[in-house]
Amino acid sequence: MIPGMMQRHDRILGRCGVVPVLRAALVAAVLVAASPGTALAQLPEFLRPGARLSWAAGDSVLEGSRFVPDPQGAIWRNNAWHRLETGPGSGGVGTTQLNIVAVDAGAVLVDVRTFLILDVHRNIQVASGSDAITGDANGIGDYWVHPGRLAQMQPGRDAGGMIFRGRRTLDGQEFDVVSTVAIRNGVYHSQTYDLASGLLLFGGTMDAEPDLLVTNAAGTILNQKRGRVAYSHRRLASVRTVAIPWATAPPPPWFRPGLVTDYQGVSRAVMDQSQGLPPLPGTAMRVSFAFERVAAGGVLGRQVITSALGPGLPDDRRTSPRAFGPAMFDGLWIPPGALSALIPGQRLDADPLTGQVVTFAGAEGGRAVLVSEGPGDRLEQFYDLRSGLLVFSRAIRAAGPVGRQVVELGFAGQR
Repeated sequence: MIPGMMQRHDRILGRCGVVPVLRAALVAAVLVAASPGTALAQLPEFLRPGARLSWAAGDSVLEGSRFVPDPQGAIWRNNAWHRLETGPGSGGVGTTQLNIVAVDAGAVLVDVRTFLILDVHRNIQVASGSDAITGDANGIGDYWVHPGRLAQMQPGRDAGGMIFRGRRTLDGQEFDVVSTVAIRNGVYHSQTYDLASGLLLFGGTMDAEPDLLVTNAAGTILNQKRGRVAYSHRRLASVRTVAIPWATAPPPPWFRPGLVTDYQGVSRAVMDQSQGLPPLPGTAMRVSFAFERVAAGGVLGRQVITSALGPGLPDDRRTSPRAFGPAMFDGLWIPPGALSALIPGQRLDADPLTGQVVTFAGAEGGRAVLVSEGPGDRLEQFYDLRSGLLVFSRAIRAAGPVGRQVVELGFAGQR
C-alpha cells in the first residue's frame, strides 16, 4: 500500500457503539474455531492468511475524571468493576484492523490498519495509519492469547498485577472471561479475553493525574489543575476471513531482506474551482519501503515518507513499521497469474465496518488497476501485468468541504 500521504494517526480511534455490535453468528464462529484443549502449537482457523480482526478503538483525554463503582463497568479496580465518569475532553474514534498477511511454521505476520471516523453520524471512515506486529501460536500482542494459556491463569494477585475469572456480557452475549490488570510505568493496563477463543473482548489503558494545587509559603493558591485521565480502549467488533485469491502465493525472488523499493511523486491539494479558490502547487514526496527481516513467510520492514517543506527548510521524514506478505490487496506485488484471472468490475471485498470496497477496475497500458474506496477516500494501485510489481499509485482523500488531497507516486527503482 502506498497511502504514504496519510500521516500516521497514533492516537487512534473509537468508543463503544461506533461500529456494529458483535453478532451471535460471529460469536459462534469464533467459539468453534478454538477451545481450551487446542494444542499450543496449533493456530486457530481464524488466524489464517486473509483473516481480518477488527476492534472499535480509540483514545481521549478527559478532564475532572473519577472512578464510579458499577457492576457493568469495564474497569477492574480495588476488587470491583467501575466505570469512568468524566468532564469535557478530546479524542479520536474509528476502527483498528489486524490483517494476517503471512503465516509460516506457527509464526504470524500482521499488517495493522487504522481508520479514523470523520463523521460519526454517517460512519465516514478514512485510512489514517499503518503498523506491523508479529505473533505465534502463543499469542499476538494483547489482541489474542492462546486459550490454553488463558486456561492456566488462576485468579489472584501478585507483583505483576491481578487476574480475574468469571462471566461478562458484551452486546448481549455472555462470555466466560479472563481479565488481567497491571500497572506498568505508572499506566493502568486491563484486558478481558474470551476464554474459549482467546480473543481480546475489551482492553484499555489509563494514565491518571490527580488534582493539583500549587501554593506559596503563605498558603495562597498560585495554580490549580483539575485531574485528568488519558484513556484508550479497544472493543472487539468483527472476525472474518477476506477472500484474497493470492493469499498463499509464494513471494517473488526479490522479496528478500535488505531490499529497498522507492517511489517518487507529488502531494497536492485540489480545490473546488467553483468556489473561486486558486490551485495550489504540489510538494515533492518520496516513499521508500525497506525490507529488514523474514517473518512468518513474509517480510517485516519499515516505510519512510520524505516530504519537501519548501526552499531553505529541511525535508520532513516519517518512519513507521510495515508488514509485507502475499495476503494483501494493496501490497507491493501481486502474482501476474492472479491479475490475469481477474474480471473488470469484479468486487473483491467490501468491509462492513469501514465501508472500504476493493474492486478490480480493469487493465490499461499493460497495468492492472485495483481500487480501494471508502466513503471519504480512494486508493488506486497500478500493477505491472508481466511482473506483478506495483508501479504507480494514486491516493485521494477528502480535505474539508471544498477540496481533496491527492498523492501520486511512481516506481523509482529498487536498491
